[in-house]
Amino acid sequence: MAFEDNKFDLAVSNQVLEHIEKPELCLKEVLRVLRPGGLALFTTPNLAAWYNRLGLLFGYQPFNYTPSPEYRNIGFPKFVKKNNIYDHPRVFTHKALK
Repeated sequence: MAFEDNKFDLAVSNQVLEHIEKPELCLKEVLRVLRPGGLALFTTPNLAAWYNRLGLLFGYQPFNYTPSPEYRNIGFPKFVKKNNIYDHPRVFTHKALK
């Protein structure tokens, strides 16, 4: 279902953008349906978060990305449980998202 141009004052995306194959298409669509002066609120895991930087310092994978869907806990500390690891095809820093 397509919405008309300039339809909404607010668009919210909570932890979705990092799963979309072409996020730029989603962003263009959000801009199309937002009214002038409207707000878009996006949240995603932050690749540059302190816990990812600390993990990288010790040679571990960033916690929001796994290199293998089959071996989900590869490259992570032993205390991180497999079901706590997420497979995000896209990762963003704060600046990249802005």
